Amino acid sequence: MTLEKKDPKTKKWINVSTNTKKPGNYRLTQKIVYKSPKKIKGVKRTLISYLKLSSVKTTKLKNNAILVSKNTFKSNKTYKQVYSSNKWINTSNSNNNTKYPNKKFRNLTVNYKVTTKKYTNVTKNYKFPKNSKVTYSNNKKDATVITKKIISYNKKNIPNPFLQNSSNCNPKNPTIKKKALELSKGKKDKAAADRILAYVQKRIEYPDPAYGGTKYGDIKTYKGKIGNCADSSHLTVSLLRAAGIPAQYHRKGVIRTYNKTTNTYKDTGHVWPEAYVYFNGKYQWLPGEATKNFPEPFSPDALIKYYKSVNVRKYDYPLFDYDFINKNA
Repeated sequence: MTLEKKDPKTKKWINVSTNTKKPGNYRLTQKIVYKSPKKIKGVKRTLISYLKLSSVKTTKLKNNAILVSKNTFKSNKTYKQVYSSNKWINTSNSNNNTKYPNKKFRNLTVNYKVTTKKYTNVTKNYKFPKNSKVTYSNNKKDATVITKKIISYNKKNIPNPFLQNSSNCNPKNPTIKKKALELSKGKKDKAAADRILAYVQKRIEYPDPAYGGTKYGDIKTYKGKIGNCADSSHLTVSLLRAAGIPAQYHRKGVIRTYNKTTNTYKDTGHVWPEAYVYFNGKYQWLPGEATKNFPEPFSPDALIKYYKSVNVRKYDYPLFDYDFINKNA
């Protein structure tokens, strides 16, 4: 019995060793010799033919690998995504809520079933399943194969911090919400923000004597119609958020004002609201002044105009201090 391999070039069958491991087309044949019992004139006494064994078909030898161990466990990975161009896309920037306050974000957790298999005696051209991570060792005779299969997804929206309740702002309060919707009705974006700011500027009286820091918060300031720069800013930010406009307040540690009458300086703190609105072809943070009788809308130079109105010297304008760190008002 002989093992033969078909030469792909000559298309002829050639004898090969039975220990071969190379892939290809093979067949088993058996040599049969017929001998005539006596000489017959004109006929050769010995006839040789080859019998192809019906039980062995021409086939391609399979590559092999022996499974040594198998381990299965569950794993997951969470991606931060932003809703852009009518679809959710992954984003690597963890501070995108600050960069894009008017966009929606979510965490997408993908749950996997992970299977790790270890093989030995791996032949040269053995093919492992697609989408598997294969690591070879021992001159590629051993292999570790890791496959992942998605079994489920978990989706969780990330609350926009510029639209949420905070310590002194309660945009979800029914009274605040009702007033915000009333003021923003028929208006969009910056027009609605300017209308809310103008309402606070006209309605809220500045206290005399003045007080420092926060005393009332947004709701008490709204009902009492009185508040300093901090409380007026709380009310403004709260109304903006309730109207769906991303908002925060900003604080400057020291502002030096000059009193012409007494020829003296006074150092005080100041707080103002900021709205994220569409202005000059793009969305951006715009400051505004929320204190009494300052009829200026949200604009890049709103604070400069305000400081001029209260005799703040030019070199004290806090334009360099726009770090937006006080997001929660």
